Amino acid sequence: MALIPVITVTFSNTEVIVTDVTGDYNVSTNPGGYGAPNPAFNTLAHYVVLKKKGVGDTQDATLVLDTYNPLVSTSFTYQRTIDGWYEATKLTIPIWSAGSYANGIVKYYNGTVYKANQTTSSTPGADATWDAVTDLTTIFGNTSIYTTILGRSTAFNADTYWSKQIAANSIKGLCATSIDDKQRKRLQDIKDLIQGELVADQYGDNENAEWCVQGLILLGAVWNFEDNEQF
Repeated sequence: MALIPVITVTFSNTEVIVTDVTGDYNVSTNPGGYGAPNPAFNTLAHYVVLKKKGVGDTQDATLVLDTYNPLVSTSFTYQRTIDGWYEATKLTIPIWSAGSYANGIVKYYNGTVYKANQTTSSTPGADATWDAVTDLTTIFGNTSIYTTILGRSTAFNADTYWSKQIAANSIKGLCATSIDDKQRKRLQDIKDLIQGELVADQYGDNENAEWCVQGLILLGAVWNFEDNEQF
């Protein structure tokens, strides 16, 4: 079996965390892992492109990750404030070594990703036979690299907001409810949307999860963790 990079996407209150969990090759338990007969981890460069996905009229946005070293990093983070659907693309790119390469081959060399624009035996960057890749999204799906995609969604902020509203009502002696019918319905709607997002995420239905989050935002169920207050 060939190398099969595996990633996870997890959330904290302030981060999206993408982790390479491929592990080492084992013929019985992990035949897609790093190491002989598959490529070793240190013969590859490791990049992640993270997008905040949109639905309807909302466009996708490519996000800027915390600084990482593509030669050694297995964890990649983004400092988030917004709930919703995030999609991570892990690009596992072979490091260049001397040889002849066909047009379209992608290699990492000396801190830069290159794509051959013709058959070449030159060192990347030494002449015009290699193009530096400045937009990693342009090499998604290139057959000379490994492309791994995983989408996840979160309603972390909204869940915190709802919990704090229920706790505040309890302190007032309202037994986790509200004497105001409009507020009671709003809190129930928030709870229903949070549950809908969680179920959609569990089933990999990221588009519907994002619609649930959009509903939560419209209801004002957004918590600012930096200031510990509602936006």
